[in-house]
Amino acid sequence: MALEMLWPNNGEAAVLQSFRRAKWTSDAARKIDAERRLAILEDDWKDLLWSKICAVYQSEKIRASVRDYVSTELNPFKRIATELSTVYRWGAIRELSDPRLDLIARELWDECDINGSLEVGNLYLNALRDLIIVPQVISGKMVLSLLTPDRFSVIQHPEDPTQAVAFWYERASSNTPGANKIERIYADAEEWRIYDTHSNIVRAWPHNLGRLPGTVVHASRRRDSFFGETEFEDAVENTLMVGVHLTFLTRLVKYQAELQPTYAGNPRDIATGLTIGADEVWSGPGTWSTLDLQADPTKYIQVINARIGWVASQYGLSADAYHLTGGDSTSGFQIRLKRLPLLEQRAKQIKIWRRVEKDLFLLMALVSEREHPVLKIDPMAEFKINFSEEPMQEDPLIQNRIWSERIAMNVLRPSSVKMEIDPDLTRDEAKQDIQDTIDERAMWVEKTRAMQFPNDPTQPAGKSPEENGADGGRAAHDEEDDEKTMKVMREAAMKTLAKTR
Repeated sequence: MALEMLWPNNGEAAVLQSFRRAKWTSDAARKIDAERRLAILEDDWKDLLWSKICAVYQSEKIRASVRDYVSTELNPFKRIATELSTVYRWGAIRELSDPRLDLIARELWDECDINGSLEVGNLYLNALRDLIIVPQVISGKMVLSLLTPDRFSVIQHPEDPTQAVAFWYERASSNTPGANKIERIYADAEEWRIYDTHSNIVRAWPHNLGRLPGTVVHASRRRDSFFGETEFEDAVENTLMVGVHLTFLTRLVKYQAELQPTYAGNPRDIATGLTIGADEVWSGPGTWSTLDLQADPTKYIQVINARIGWVASQYGLSADAYHLTGGDSTSGFQIRLKRLPLLEQRAKQIKIWRRVEKDLFLLMALVSEREHPVLKIDPMAEFKINFSEEPMQEDPLIQNRIWSERIAMNVLRPSSVKMEIDPDLTRDEAKQDIQDTIDERAMWVEKTRAMQFPNDPTQPAGKSPEENGADGGRAAHDEEDDEKTMKVMREAAMKTLAKTR
């Protein structure tokens, strides 16, 4: 039923205006909350902590006594978000099936520093829960802009509020003092627009992408709204309360650093102008004593650690992992066992970022085709992404054995091991390096055999033929064995290399 039938005259306009005000107020509150999170993430939250202290303690006298002890040195929010953000910590291997396009794509990825940008994006997503990645060509180079929820708003799809049909954000058009102007950048599936502070269109142009010019990323699947406003809020509250307790712990230590003097007698007999402290000499005809008001600071520390442990366990961090406890004798397997909840969190995030990578590649290819002066990619190219796994914290001898056995089982390629050791190598570069290693090893063996160098460097080298003859022909026999060994080594190496191609 039409609104004008329900609310005649100005009823529809009044309802719509009220809805817009409520929507604007809600959006402003959401942005403020995102700004708070970003401030904590960037270690700029002392004012936020002071506001929390003022809300907890109403007495002006108490506020004045703790104002100089506000401490933000302990930041569980940042630590937890950082620990969770491991998707790109060890890099990612991107490949296109077409070798020619693969070379172009690598140059484009290097140009926009895709691994570095998405590693930061992974951190922002865990802390802020929503993100839009916008690839653009600026001054002839591809860049990835990360729009955080403190900056952007969206127009939700009328039938699916979890989807956005348009977004806009604000930016400063100039950093020159006295000439700083705020512009609003709007984008939908057809065009870009720039508005001034008076909502006038400064410029509009079509982007010809046929879709929203940004890749939307959510930290979790949305149910009935675009933004996840309440997610991770417990970590924010926890950090503020930890800051409150840490501030009062600092105040407690200061006031308990010295014993408090007491005086039994006429206070008029005490010399005036003296300050309380152990460095002052007090005098008077009465009785002097000291008062030991020692509270146990470990109680505060226990509360702080308990709070951190509670919220850390919510996101897969054990108390040991947060406090970095554990001896040197802890094995790599035990370390990974403790980090198992974190690894599970990483696996969940990889599912999200795998979809993001595919959509982002398509969008970057479309933008490069239309705007990049040199590097252009076919959007229909087959794209593959492999997220590098966390290195196994094992003894090198154990690690070598694991690699060797997996290669022997045909579940791991030698080139993959080479790329794990040196993540900067491409697949072809890893294969070539293995081949060069085999050739160099063969040349070294031939050289040492010709010069009669023993494999054991502790043994004497360069025996004469007479000495070899005196040894009963053992040298000739060893030479035959070396030849057989070399033949077997070469055949095995060539078979292994052939499997990797």
